Amino acid sequence: MLAIASGLSSQPARPQVPYESHGACPFECCTYRTWTVVEDTDIFAERDNAAPVAFRVERGSQVEGLTGIVVTTKLGHAVVKRPTTIGFGSHAVAVTPGQDVFILHPVGEGYWRTWVRGRLIDEQLPDKGRGCMSESKEPVECAIQIMEMPETVWWAKVRSHSREGWTRELKHFGNIDACE
Repeated sequence: MLAIASGLSSQPARPQVPYESHGACPFECCTYRTWTVVEDTDIFAERDNAAPVAFRVERGSQVEGLTGIVVTTKLGHAVVKRPTTIGFGSHAVAVTPGQDVFILHPVGEGYWRTWVRGRLIDEQLPDKGRGCMSESKEPVECAIQIMEMPETVWWAKVRSHSREGWTRELKHFGNIDACE
């Protein structure tokens, strides 16, 4: 996973909510490309359930998944339990016990978009309530433990013919997962 970092100097202690992660696709192998409509779906003119319906796509048709935005409506929270490093290379941040790590949204395969001291970093974190294992498969204290999961909404922008609009009914589409 790539570390994503932003400057440290003027960043707030925690990200503002709602937090919008533009271009995000929130699971492993998630991809924007041609999708198959598996259930009739209303496509909205704006990213708002109260927005007017721009058009409807019918089961069996195809749309282009153009981009997406994962909106974090409630931050997740993790706590550092023992000294460790989050991120890679020049984007790495050393963290110490008791330090807060804010969790924005999943990025796939146990990795999460996190906010650490003003930096955005994709980091692998153990599931809430799940322990960690050493290389010898012995239980050990996790370096970072998730205390509270984030709440998110995933919106995707799609195109059908020359019409574009937004949906959060992503289970109504197939061919989103490039690993299938």
